[in-house]
Amino acid sequence: MLISRVEPTRSGYTFLGWSTSPSATSASYQPGEWYYANADRTFYAVWQKNAPATYTVSYDANGGSGAPGSQTKTENVTLTLSPVSPRRTGYTFKGWATNKFMPGAQYQPGGKYTANASVTLYALWECAHTSTEKKWTTGCEWKTVCKNCGVTIASGTTHGPFSYGAWEYYSTGQHKRVKECNYGDYSTTEYASHKTTTRYEQYSASQHRKYSHCTNCDTTIGSVSYENHTFTSTTSNGQVVSTCSLCGYTKTTSQTYTISYNANGGSNAPASQTKVHGVTLTLSSTIPYRFNYEFLGWSTSSSATTATYTAGGSYTGNVSVTLFAVWRYKPATYTVSYDANGGTGAPGRQTKTYGVTLTLTTIQPTRRNYLFLGWSKDRNATSASYTAGGSYTDNSDITLYAVWQYNPETYTIRYDANGGTGAPASQSKTYGVPLTLSAVKPTRAGYEFLGWSTDPTTMLTNYAPGERYTDEASITLYAVWRYVPKTYTVIYDANGGGNTPASQIKTEDVTLILTSTIPTRYGYTFKGWATTSTATTADYQAGGNYTANEGVTLYAVWKINTYTVSFDANGGTNAPNPQKKTHGQNLILTVAIPTRPNHVFLGWATDSSATSIAYAPGATYTAEEDVTLYAVWQERNYDFSASDLTVTPDEIEQYGKVTVKFRVDNWDRNLPYANIPVEVLLNGEVIYSTTVNFSAYGVQNIVFGLNVGASLGTQTLVARINWADHESETRTGNNSTSATYNVKKVVETSTSVVSVNGEYTEGAQVISSFYVNNEGSSDVLPEDNVSFNFLVYYLDGGKVKTISQQDWDKVVIPANGRNLVYFKWVVPAESAGTTFYCKGTVSHANAAKEQNSDNNTTEYAVVATDYNFSQTPNTRFEKNAPAGYSPNATAPTAKAGSATWNMWVYENSRLALKSYGITVGNTTPTVTPGSGCLTAEKIGATWKMKSGYGIALSWNPSLIAKSGYIMPGTDAYTEAQSVYATFPEFGYSVASEKYRTLEKVGGIYQFAANPNADKDERVHFIPVYVQDGNYTVSVTATQIWTPAGMITAVCNANTLTIDGTIYDDYYVGN
Repeated sequence: MLISRVEPTRSGYTFLGWSTSPSATSASYQPGEWYYANADRTFYAVWQKNAPATYTVSYDANGGSGAPGSQTKTENVTLTLSPVSPRRTGYTFKGWATNKFMPGAQYQPGGKYTANASVTLYALWECAHTSTEKKWTTGCEWKTVCKNCGVTIASGTTHGPFSYGAWEYYSTGQHKRVKECNYGDYSTTEYASHKTTTRYEQYSASQHRKYSHCTNCDTTIGSVSYENHTFTSTTSNGQVVSTCSLCGYTKTTSQTYTISYNANGGSNAPASQTKVHGVTLTLSSTIPYRFNYEFLGWSTSSSATTATYTAGGSYTGNVSVTLFAVWRYKPATYTVSYDANGGTGAPGRQTKTYGVTLTLTTIQPTRRNYLFLGWSKDRNATSASYTAGGSYTDNSDITLYAVWQYNPETYTIRYDANGGTGAPASQSKTYGVPLTLSAVKPTRAGYEFLGWSTDPTTMLTNYAPGERYTDEASITLYAVWRYVPKTYTVIYDANGGGNTPASQIKTEDVTLILTSTIPTRYGYTFKGWATTSTATTADYQAGGNYTANEGVTLYAVWKINTYTVSFDANGGTNAPNPQKKTHGQNLILTVAIPTRPNHVFLGWATDSSATSIAYAPGATYTAEEDVTLYAVWQERNYDFSASDLTVTPDEIEQYGKVTVKFRVDNWDRNLPYANIPVEVLLNGEVIYSTTVNFSAYGVQNIVFGLNVGASLGTQTLVARINWADHESETRTGNNSTSATYNVKKVVETSTSVVSVNGEYTEGAQVISSFYVNNEGSSDVLPEDNVSFNFLVYYLDGGKVKTISQQDWDKVVIPANGRNLVYFKWVVPAESAGTTFYCKGTVSHANAAKEQNSDNNTTEYAVVATDYNFSQTPNTRFEKNAPAGYSPNATAPTAKAGSATWNMWVYENSRLALKSYGITVGNTTPTVTPGSGCLTAEKIGATWKMKSGYGIALSWNPSLIAKSGYIMPGTDAYTEAQSVYATFPEFGYSVASEKYRTLEKVGGIYQFAANPNADKDERVHFIPVYVQDGNYTVSVTATQIWTPAGMITAVCNANTLTIDGTIYDDYYVGN
């Protein structure tokens, strides 16, 4: 029958075809196809819901840059707005609105949009006044104006530069001078503390005048005082010339020398004496004292053994000297005697020398039943004060008495069970005290205990338990035993059977003949006897010998009877193996079945000519007997075929859908078949499988839709039926059919902007980057000729002015992935405030055929910013710190500044992912005192200098590969295009005139030439008001562009130590 070609309709749905199930999601039949089944059918329409309507949400940066890409909103589905915020130099982003002039935001990044309508959202901005300039309205009045919006932010009056009069004396604490503004009518008087130095003038032989003098106003400050001279002396030819180091007064005297005495270990040394140059001195007659020593005289050496001078002798040398006493050692001696104090063997006497520790003799006296503890000064002592070999330090004669502790001898009485167990524990007997032997008796299986003997082999006893032992000697007592024979019982257990034999008695070491009586058990065969009830093999047989000396229960060992079930294929092959049935247990027959060409196996029978079965495979067999089962057969025509395979259409693009249709037949006119497997293979892989039920001689048509996916080129489909068993069919060559179709490649791309993280500064090189996305499941390769065009332009009176146009050819992108493209270009000089548009377009031969070609172009706008060049004002001699100055300003945290990015490249006929990374090398800026600072000094690695002087800086940063990444080519990065230094006196501020822009000279970054320095030296002057302590300059390198954005590095220079001011050097110099 031909199915009707009329197609039903349903609002919001697409008709897919017909199915026999009302819940089907795919069609089995199509309008106009043939229906072959011989059965009634109801066909149900299969519907697919149409996609809902969509709307576009666009973003307008409204004077800023970096607006998110457009988004698509689905009908009645809430859209989460892009979290990306645009940027605008000098402005704060407040949110999005549907009108660019709205007073407040209606939406925020990441917010919800619910309207079913397309819309353009405009960025709303609030000026942050980040770029300002100072404008002078009169000679001394000024105002600060925002360069973005023109609003006056602050105003005030600033006087200077100034002209100054000479300093004049004002008071004891201050002097004054006139200060006049050079550009206004402002005039004032400045007061400052005197800068004083102390001056000295000669007055008399013993004193000079002292007063303070101010060097600025040239005036004596305060009153004049008088003080004693401070002499510095020199000696020549016995004459001493003394000069006051403050006023210069000089006097001359004869030279004198000091003769000192040192008792050199003794006491009562004479007092020091004074000798006049060229006059003989009579030495002191006082003699020092030293215990155990004899005084010999005096010497100039503390280690001398003979005297150079005698007490009361003459000394003629013209030199100061210390005389040391010369001694000869004469120590005292003492006697140490020993008393054995009731014992014997006391040591002989020893002699002790004064001050020398004596080691006592190690010889010890002896005394029976006593323990020697040591020596004591007391005859009746119970504890020792000295040990043998110990030290004696007293400087006196002494007798040492032996100290004894009573310690009688003991003896051990040991017991040996002598083959038994339970012997008593050993006992201890004390000298002179009788011992009662233990009453404990040992035991021994089969033996009687008689008593104890000193001989382990005797049958006679020496002692009974509890008897007295009086010998003064250790001894071992052995148990004496008499042997008693044993008997054992052998019991029989039929272990589930009957006719159990009676028990038997066995005598020790006499062989027992086991009973010949045999038990019985239905369905089992008796195998013998065993010692466990679970044994499967026998240890003993009826009438056998039993020799063990122990009682035992012997259990009957039974083997259960089994029966054999055999199988006969009865004209077929592969009959199952025989099975064993165990007595009393049901047997489940095997489910294995025999085979026979063109026959159906029905089951098993006990008769080879039977046509009906007695047992089916897997049935239960219960008979307690051997049996042979015969196969029962029915003849058949086992034959299936597959044919008429078609694919519509036979050429299609990637991700398209084709219809697959084929026919399967059952050629058996007599038998129906169920669950016959059908499968379809695509290029050898199964993509569709089902089972079909056939009536006798039946036909089935199979239809299904196939999404071709990302495959490319010629694809081969094979439909087959009953493939696993087709070799068993009557015919074996009709079970499969094949067809082919061709899939053409689809390139589906889009692009998006890599967010710009820095400002585009006039005159600077920048890098603009884009992502190129592959929305298909096939790699985009060089042969696909995908290119990317980059255009930079601005609008001049409505006309497009091109700044840069570049192409990136043969872009490669992995399937369902993205790749990076980037372009280096120069922002035109003198273009601050100009809006530049950066546009990227991906293109290829079939771009117009893409499902969504609108996303192949993206664009963003940026406003070029000023190149900021800053130098600090000349604050060198500002002694008073300005408001806001903090001596504790903390240097910025150092950061290396790095960027990494990944890119796909095509090499060695495949895509490879490369990881690139670049960083600013870890080099430290070097700061040193300027050439005019002659008082600076380097202590270790640190410079110490005074404020008010200049410092020089040098830094040579380099761009290197980040660790673990590939160094990119020079087209992928720019050098640092803005390098500047910040200072602690300005709180490391980056406001204009608070930092210094550095210049590159001979490859080294340095300060710009300073017109306030000698010969325009490249220095920065540290203000006089900077307090003592550490001083660190911080250097920032920025405007380094990479495909991943702009990077900035912060490096802090070596730390200087500030100690004093330039005025300190001025006063010292004057």
